[in-house]
Amino acid sequence: MTTLGSRVILPASYTEWLKNCLDLDHQALVHDQYFAAYPGMEGQRVVTDPRKILINVTKTKLNNQNGQCALFYEHITEALEEIWMGRDDWHTVDWSQHAVRFIGRMSASVFVGPELARDPKWQALILTSTMNTFMGIRSLRAWPAFLRPLVHWFLPELRKCRQQLRLARLMLQPIFDCRGYRQSHSTKPDKIENFEDTIQWLEEIAAGRPYDAAAAQIAFAISAMHTTSELLKQALLDICMHPDLIPVLRDEAQKAIEESGWTTAGVFKMQLLDSAVKETQRLKPGSLVNLERKALRDVILPNGLTIPRGTNVAVDSSMMWDPAIYPDSFSYDAYRFIRLRKSGNTTAALASTSPEHIAFGIGKPICPGRFFASNEVKIALAKILLTYDVRIPEGTTPKIMEIGFEMLSDPDAKLEVRKRNVL
Repeated sequence: MTTLGSRVILPASYTEWLKNCLDLDHQALVHDQYFAAYPGMEGQRVVTDPRKILINVTKTKLNNQNGQCALFYEHITEALEEIWMGRDDWHTVDWSQHAVRFIGRMSASVFVGPELARDPKWQALILTSTMNTFMGIRSLRAWPAFLRPLVHWFLPELRKCRQQLRLARLMLQPIFDCRGYRQSHSTKPDKIENFEDTIQWLEEIAAGRPYDAAAAQIAFAISAMHTTSELLKQALLDICMHPDLIPVLRDEAQKAIEESGWTTAGVFKMQLLDSAVKETQRLKPGSLVNLERKALRDVILPNGLTIPRGTNVAVDSSMMWDPAIYPDSFSYDAYRFIRLRKSGNTTAALASTSPEHIAFGIGKPICPGRFFASNEVKIALAKILLTYDVRIPEGTTPKIMEIGFEMLSDPDAKLEVRKRNVL
């Protein structure tokens, strides 16, 4: 038993086999272990919908928008001004909390559009709904399975999730109404007005099929807020613990944006930054296990043992700290993956995966939003480093927390920052 529910942990050497085993399903595990059938967990239900509307939006729309990087830059710039302000003296900021707010703001600019992304009420909603969802899941797991259909009605976290879903519907409805009105009163009703956000893309991919638009937005927010903010938190902490990296990363970012601007091409040129973030992800992937699946039927393992139908499995993530694969494997080396990239390794980019680096998953259920998340984290880091001096307060060393299999960035992490005097 674990904090994530029951799991059979398979050795890292089974990664390739598990990737190709069609009788082990990720969606089925998420539906059961994250209580997608319960009221208040509609966001999980949308993710596991067999029609895969949300997943197809992510794969076909979210990762293929040329203007996305400029939008990320616009919103991280605004968020930094609002939260860190323009102070040119050293002052302490709550990095653990602020990183979540930055990712929430940047993600929402694409999920619900710039106007609602700037709404403090919407930002508060997606921040707290993410927290309440995971707290609700943990609360439900603490109860025997036969009592869960009853107790979920009374658990405070689940009640909050239901309240927040109702609030999301109320806040989104004016947008739906406005767009519907504009379309119905358009002089060209056969031509759909173009909005570059998931509200429109969900409509396009659904193609008339019913779906829960508010639950989909909660699902997008949860997917972005938790894993992406964790990566941003730890990446900047790792960079600050190696301050010699900062001027090199600044120079690379400055050159990239001078040549290509805040575009996909510009972000692609930040290859040392890409390597540094991938190294952070290698050392702290979010979980000590990955590739979680549920057995749809009895499955025979490569060693001849049988795992029964309904068993939840995962793979040990230890290959990412294997010294036979990564020399000096427990040390942070920001240049590790850029060296591999230059030597011809095609999986050394942050958004790429391999059996040796499974933080984004591997195989059929690989993280569909990894390109979106990679660009988002790199733009946030580049903007912060170009605009602010950053350092870890003297006498403190951020610690990674391990709770069961979960690996979390220090929840009390602080940074000292000051705005740079740059023309």
